[in-house]
Amino acid sequence: MNVTEKVSRFLENRIPYMIETHEDSFEQKDEEESPCGGCQCLAKSVAVNVDGRIYIVVAPASKEVNLGHLREYLEADCVTFASEEQCRMLFSDCEAGAMPIFGSLYGLPVLVPHELTDNEEIAFSAGTSRDIIRIRLRDFLITEKPCVCARNTILSKAS
Repeated sequence: MNVTEKVSRFLENRIPYMIETHEDSFEQKDEEESPCGGCQCLAKSVAVNVDGRIYIVVAPASKEVNLGHLREYLEADCVTFASEEQCRMLFSDCEAGAMPIFGSLYGLPVLVPHELTDNEEIAFSAGTSRDIIRIRLRDFLITEKPCVCARNTILSKAS
């Protein structure tokens, strides 16, 4: 079973979802051609190492995770991006950089910046750079039960 099927089976009978498959990698498209038409609903998963424990941060795809803010917010000693080797081992069924937003599929806790909750829906990689899943954000929050962090505690401020 590939990772897109794994995510689909996880979502079945839990929440409504839609899968979109794109011929080209959605990461290579410009904003107007993106699966969300340039909206803020496209999210990315970023693996971070917090004092030796891996977390998934689900952030708007157009924003950057600020490790310093995250370290302060979590009152952690050390916060870094997970290494490529850690990601390869944890997400061996996914293309590099395309892990889904459901940490529970991998036994990992999930952190969400409050800014993401401004959206009605969320679109995210289903383990490949071509497969996108769309769900209502509310359904994601209820199903995954991530830690929703306060505003300005995870993301870099716009320049």
